[in-house]
Amino acid sequence: MSAIPLDPTEGGLNVPVKPTATLEDVTSEVFDYVIVGGGTAGLALAARLADNHNVTVAVIEAGGHQVHTYGSIMLSAQFGREHRNEALAWQHKTTFQPNLGREVPWARGLGLGGSTSLNFLIFHEPPKVDLEAWENLGVEGWGWDTTHKAVKRATTFHPPTPEDAERLGWKFKEEEFGSHGPVHLSMSKITTAGEDKIRDTFLNLGARMNDNPAGGDLNGWNSFPSTIDPKNNTRSFGALAYFLMKQNRTNLKILTRATARKVIFKEGSGDLEAEGIEFDYNGAVHTVKAKREVIISAGAIRSSALLEHSGIGNKDILEPLGIKTLINNEAVGENVQEHAIGSVSWETNKEKYGLESLESMLNKDYAMQNVALHKEGKGLFLTQINNIGWFPLQHLTSPERMAELISKEEARIAQDLADPKKNRPGLKEQYEQQLQLLKDPKAVECEYLCVPAFMPAPEGGADSNKSYVSLVCGLNHPFSRGSIHIKSADPLVDPSIDPRYFDHEFDLELLVEMYKYGRKLAQSEPLKSIIVQEMNPGPNVVTDEDIKASIRKDLSTTWHTVGNCAMLPRDKGGVVDNSLKVYGTKNLRVCDISVLPLHVASHTQSLAYALGEQLSHILLLEKIQGDFMTHLGKK
Repeated sequence: MSAIPLDPTEGGLNVPVKPTATLEDVTSEVFDYVIVGGGTAGLALAARLADNHNVTVAVIEAGGHQVHTYGSIMLSAQFGREHRNEALAWQHKTTFQPNLGREVPWARGLGLGGSTSLNFLIFHEPPKVDLEAWENLGVEGWGWDTTHKAVKRATTFHPPTPEDAERLGWKFKEEEFGSHGPVHLSMSKITTAGEDKIRDTFLNLGARMNDNPAGGDLNGWNSFPSTIDPKNNTRSFGALAYFLMKQNRTNLKILTRATARKVIFKEGSGDLEAEGIEFDYNGAVHTVKAKREVIISAGAIRSSALLEHSGIGNKDILEPLGIKTLINNEAVGENVQEHAIGSVSWETNKEKYGLESLESMLNKDYAMQNVALHKEGKGLFLTQINNIGWFPLQHLTSPERMAELISKEEARIAQDLADPKKNRPGLKEQYEQQLQLLKDPKAVECEYLCVPAFMPAPEGGADSNKSYVSLVCGLNHPFSRGSIHIKSADPLVDPSIDPRYFDHEFDLELLVEMYKYGRKLAQSEPLKSIIVQEMNPGPNVVTDEDIKASIRKDLSTTWHTVGNCAMLPRDKGGVVDNSLKVYGTKNLRVCDISVLPLHVASHTQSLAYALGEQLSHILLLEKIQGDFMTHLGKK
């Protein structure tokens, strides 16, 4: 989507924020819990721990704390605008990807709230079958019931009016949603650029309207809420939800602009005991100390890198860099999985049907009018991405084509498992679960997002006098596996990111099938009537090979990176156990989506919040048990 030409602060929130902690605040005290990263999971964890006034918590965050003052962040229609802003996003990029012929930008949120300040605001949970796959791999305590309750604790759902529910074609069960959590969820108050026509066309071609998308079954066409607070129609994200509204707590100290360098361990034998974090602040190195636990919540890209800088990882990677190996675990930084996306886009008949897309606001005067309308609860800045279809492969293609694709992938898996350089502990079991999901008509492999904009934005920007709609096609359970590893002993140097896009061609073939089905939709009513022309990939893209070339050109990150600190049994590729504790340590944990062992059919912010919420329960329960045993010992 092209950037709306507004001052970035236009439409931001003027919420008074006290200065975050000083350097002396965090270096002069020993805290119960030290958390690296004030992002999605990290802030949720910190705030929930600090709800207990008998504990002290310190957070060090590499970014700033004024994210909410940016209208380009707070107004939902500007999703994606600040991904290239170095003040708000880590400017990561992948290594050269041979199957794409290029590097891929991998921006991630920088500042309080992490990537919840930059994401597309889509909020929903993964299907039950995906979490059952985790359990089949040996994960315990993170099934549907546990994560669903944790998500409900994090959220407050504001039901749509009956009129809005009817417009969205949505029936919902309010009991499936949270009612007292700090993250606000609501539905869009407007429909733009033919979203309803896409929905109705899917239904005409045999899709079902999912009446309970929050109940653990995503199959069909869904309407999901967004992380929007309806009180002021602005983004509800980690910083506002978990810190800014409760910033007067004296037992929670957050130091921003501080970058972690490594975990510090006590001298001794046996399992390692973390006692603090070494960090960089204004060019000097300092330390923050912990009595009980150190928790790494640095985000999916940087958490495994921090473990490696701390001496936990593959010795063959660490020792050439001069880093002493304290725990040799070859799984650290491996098993990287990333959703892959591409888009089919059309120009729609703006004049005949009165359709509007976000490109209308490329006209600055019109954008300013909509800023004013937004303050009245009206206008295009209310736009959300609420409409998403989730389907099994069986829905998109013929049984013969599906059988052919699966047969080819099974052969490729056998080839990988026979190669000592590619096979690793637990990979066989992961692929078995993925193949089972692929063949299960209740599981959903393919995602279609309906976006009222031209995606990807063309060079030079789209025409503000026209309207567009896009179907973003998403691959949910990639078979390709990549890695994230440090390449320097300097902790301030970005790690090497290699997702190995389309290393398994099945991932690319699946996206081709999704593109073809998207074109089938465009030839079906009622969508067909509102389309003027296909804009992407375009009428000259005809064959499967043409489509593959287009996907390679357009593919982007989804900001849904998982797996590199996997929660699995250690002998099956695990880095952390079921309590998120790093194997071989007494009190070091990882709490972000890098611990997810196998990818899910879901946008991941719900799970990030759930991780923070649930780990706070685990830690506080352990504290209570420990305090009780200490009390008994004194008697």
